[in-house]
Amino acid sequence: FDFGWFQPYALASFLDTRERLNAELDVRAPRTQTTFAAGAKALLSSKTGLVFDVRTAGLDFAEGTTFEGVSLSQSLNSTTRTIEGGMEFYLTPLTTFAVIASHQTDRFDQSPERDADTFRILPSIRMESPAIIQGSLAVGYRRFSALQPETPDYSGLIVQGSLTHTFGERTKVDLQLSRDVQYSFEETEPYYLTTGFRVVATQQ
Repeated sequence: FDFGWFQPYALASFLDTRERLNAELDVRAPRTQTTFAAGAKALLSSKTGLVFDVRTAGLDFAEGTTFEGVSLSQSLNSTTRTIEGGMEFYLTPLTTFAVIASHQTDRFDQSPERDADTFRILPSIRMESPAIIQGSLAVGYRRFSALQPETPDYSGLIVQGSLTHTFGERTKVDLQLSRDVQYSFEETEPYYLTTGFRVVATQQ
């Protein structure tokens, strides 16, 4: 809803799929994912805005689904709750700089030893069409704190990026960057740090 200076929103999504969850799981296991969220943007001036968001996401693999002898429903079925807020700065009509802080809790249905809390601070820049480079790039800090004392914590750099540029109206190049903590199906190593990039060139 757009009330001028105040713009609240809400969303709900449901996904029923057999696509791979990530690069680690080489199996098309049936699963469902649900997301509920609500938030708002409050414009403090023509150049600044305050943003706020709360969401709950659930991941559920079908019972009996396994990979390398490990039950995916037992190791990965979970609920993630996130609260985030921050400031947006509208540098130009096409460019927005934002600083967002968030707190996240991950709770596993059948594997409470995987439970963890996360704090993030994520500065980002977003460029919209018809800017020369379009998309967003965020580079920030994450503190991943496992509730189980035996599980090591992680504190360090994270990256989220999706950028697009078109050369001569015929060649489009898409760049995706990522560096973050991911949960693993492994029982002895419940999470890992993944770093990757993808470049796609499309010629018309």
